[in-house]
Amino acid sequence: MAKSSLEKFYISEKFDENRNITFNFKKANQKISGNFKEFVDALQEFIRISEKTKNETRVWFHRDGAYRGSVNIDKARIIVEKVMAENVVSEEAIAYIEKEELVDKPTPAKKSSVSVNDLNTEAQKTTFFVENASMRKASQISAMDIKSESKYTTIIEKISQVDNTVVVTYHLEHGEKTSKSFDYVITGFALLSCACRSRSSSIYGKSREERRTFWTIFTILTLLIITNIVLIVLRLTEKI
Repeated sequence: MAKSSLEKFYISEKFDENRNITFNFKKANQKISGNFKEFVDALQEFIRISEKTKNETRVWFHRDGAYRGSVNIDKARIIVEKVMAENVVSEEAIAYIEKEELVDKPTPAKKSSVSVNDLNTEAQKTTFFVENASMRKASQISAMDIKSESKYTTIIEKISQVDNTVVVTYHLEHGEKTSKSFDYVITGFALLSCACRSRSSSIYGKSREERRTFWTIFTILTLLIITNIVLIVLRLTEKI
């Protein structure tokens, strides 16, 4: 029976704060389903799933903010054998399979047919995302976490955090041509709980100061009243 449709999968590099690498594995339009210490383990997960489905499957490899090619299950098996035979370390695996031309890549458009205006138009349509953004704060995001899909080379110039969003400044390149720089705002990050704590702390400090002022005024007024009473009593005593 012929396979009816294409199921897309992605394997992407992920670094922690100490620059230790792991590999996220996910199906298109779904959450990350696995995180693997070794590149080969992530690719074998793709092979395992592909063997169980009746549909055609393909996995795309993501490294340094860009996609580095894709393969079907047959080429995935070849890559596993090649990487293991050559003892390629996981940190260099995706770069290795790209260099050795073990992945399929779209046929590049002819340079003469792509103008700067074409790049600008494509750049305006380019979108970016962060996996599991709702579980992370914008302040925790680095350029390594930001992903995008484009048929041209995407260059992230800088990122900045503004009001719990991430603003990506970027441009596209193709051959010797470069687009203008554009900004893209990524939203949907975890709320900043520290802001709530700061606000409540400020309110509490203000009310405590008001209470202190109240008791100071109250004490002064009390002393004045007592003093007046004493003076009145003394005057009455003198008259008697």
